[in-house]
Amino acid sequence: MIVKTIIFVNPKNLQLGYFQKFLPLGVPLGIGLLAARLRSLGYEVRLWDLEIEVFTDQHILNSIPDEGKNIIFAISCMTPNASQGYDFANNIRKLLPKAYITFGGIHPTAVPDEPLRLGCANAVVRGEGEETFPKLISCLEESKPIYNLPNISTFDASGNIVHGSAVIEKLDLNMYPSFPYDLIDT
Repeated sequence: MIVKTIIFVNPKNLQLGYFQKFLPLGVPLGIGLLAARLRSLGYEVRLWDLEIEVFTDQHILNSIPDEGKNIIFAISCMTPNASQGYDFANNIRKLLPKAYITFGGIHPTAVPDEPLRLGCANAVVRGEGEETFPKLISCLEESKPIYNLPNISTFDASGNIVHGSAVIEKLDLNMYPSFPYDLIDT
């Protein structure tokens, strides 16, 4: 797989109902910093924040060529927006069957089987992704198996869910690029 574009997705949180309008919108720092990291490695990245923008099926189809071939969707979830993330991923599977879908964030790290079992994801990046996600992409580009990568949950050759060993990475954020504010469309 030749990775052309990585699209980071922040799903909308619908769990707060009526009270949602009283809370300020936050900047999706986690996926922004990860996008900056991957851009510094030479990848084209995009940031889709579903809290502030609606992506219709037509918009998705118009902006992603070739049924999603060579595109990775990286969806980051907390528990309140996990169901929206899963819905979005299922829609991407329907619209762009060749896209590769990953999940990360607090919720998928805690329950990595969930997006895999639901058919929403090809892989789950557990914990901090600054080092793990580039390794995942390298394996995909080199057609190497990913099921033994640390901090990755995925399927083995038999279709069973497997979890790479858990490794706690000590990151020095000063070693990574700054937040890519240019990716946020205001």
